[in-house]
Amino acid sequence: MSPDSETTLLDLLLAARDGNDASARARLNELLRQSPAHRATMARLLVDESALINRLRDDHMVAMLETAPKPPLPAHRNRAPRRKQAANSLAVAAVLLFCGFLAWLALGTKPHTPAAPETAPVALLKEESDAVWQGESPRSGSSLLPGPLKLSSGMASLEFSSGARILLEGPAEISLISGMEVACRSGNLLATVPPPARGFSIHTPSSRVVDLGTIFGLQVRPAGDSLVKVMQGEVEIHANGSPVLLTDEEAVAVDSRGNTKATSASDALFPSVANFDGRIAANREASASRWLSASKSLANDPGTLLAYHFGEAHPSARSVRNHASSAAIPSHASLVGTGWTEGRWPGKRALEFSGRGDRMLFRLAGTHKAATFLAWVRVDSLPNLYQILLMPDAYRTSALSWMLDGNGNLRLAITNGKGNPGEPHSWEGPVRAPAMTDLDLGRWIFLASTYDSTTGSVRHYRDGAQIGQGEFKDHLPVIHNSYTFGNWNSGDLNAESRRSPDAYRNFNGRLDELAIINRALSEGELQAIYQAGKP
Repeated sequence: MSPDSETTLLDLLLAARDGNDASARARLNELLRQSPAHRATMARLLVDESALINRLRDDHMVAMLETAPKPPLPAHRNRAPRRKQAANSLAVAAVLLFCGFLAWLALGTKPHTPAAPETAPVALLKEESDAVWQGESPRSGSSLLPGPLKLSSGMASLEFSSGARILLEGPAEISLISGMEVACRSGNLLATVPPPARGFSIHTPSSRVVDLGTIFGLQVRPAGDSLVKVMQGEVEIHANGSPVLLTDEEAVAVDSRGNTKATSASDALFPSVANFDGRIAANREASASRWLSASKSLANDPGTLLAYHFGEAHPSARSVRNHASSAAIPSHASLVGTGWTEGRWPGKRALEFSGRGDRMLFRLAGTHKAATFLAWVRVDSLPNLYQILLMPDAYRTSALSWMLDGNGNLRLAITNGKGNPGEPHSWEGPVRAPAMTDLDLGRWIFLASTYDSTTGSVRHYRDGAQIGQGEFKDHLPVIHNSYTFGNWNSGDLNAESRRSPDAYRNFNGRLDELAIINRALSEGELQAIYQAGKP
């Protein structure tokens, strides 16, 4: 084989393996299947270490191998010359690289999970309807990493980073591989693939469906056989023998051994976008009704001091009503900078905080033995060391402070009156718990923290489940007064503090609901509030 042909093989390998180019992968598969000369060259590269290393060095891949940590040699081999050790390690690494490639290539018609999965999200769970998941249960808006998903029942819409979309109907078992690849072991789906995602592939137990810009339905049965129908555009079915091309309204059945047979299939066999949209609309209406009933119940609870749900807010309103039955006028909030936006579902209002000056101000009165803070928030970024949820006016004792830090930890602290609140010894706590990661940015989460001064117990919750606990040892009561949501009052800082980067503690995201209760709610009570209000 000529050097140009050898270069072509390696170029296709790099494009397929590193660039995730499905068309390059398909071409490389075909070359190796059809040409003994190409297979011989790949075999030579595999066994001829010096040729392989030279080719990798030419393509700038060898640096990774040469600088990779090497395991220590057995004691009886430690006397080998250093150059020889390095060459041997590089050769072994190179052979392992190509052995991994050949194994990866062999999976062209089989579901698989890569040995070194991507750490970045490859898809987004856009919406779901009555979805029941096995194992870890993602929620609407969740970013999805490579790995398995098992949908026991219901429907779910996934959007891939490539732009491809899948409507999945349970029971189904899939495995996310990349933004351009997914494996389906069983289930029923509808795929919509726009031009930027051309080449998007779905692996089944006996075939691989490669999209050429289209809408198609796929059924995979537990026995391993499958049915593919093209509603619009073209797809290629790679199974035994040459690829099968399907165009508009054509369908093919693939048995568990990869044998294909032309057939007919109704669109009704596959998930319907219209049916899914109808179910989503009905679910939203039911969710809104359920939440409204629960929010009224919470507002009428004698222990509720503050209940902002923004249900009646006018687009130009610059104040927020406290719906608690015992609400005093100062507890109705004033808005600074922040504006109105969409909340957890269409038609539901929320506040958006995007600038450093955005905040919401209010005042409560009274001293209590315990407190619960709870909020529905959508965090868009964590740009600061701290992002304030609730900050008291600084110069008073027994004032609770609630915030998220830059690592996504939920924090609760209380002033102890032992000095200037700007000094650490003037606070008890913080008690912190991991509440969110970067994968939660841009989606709605339910946060809550409780404090009981009779025991000193502090507990943190995420989506109704406890995520951490701690203690305030002085057992101070809670004294309410002025609070700020979204930032602190820079007037409480001296000039030097205002110049510090840590002076910026603004919350960046949306607030859909906020409540303060004068007792420590139980996990069961918080779980009920979460279930009633989840989008």
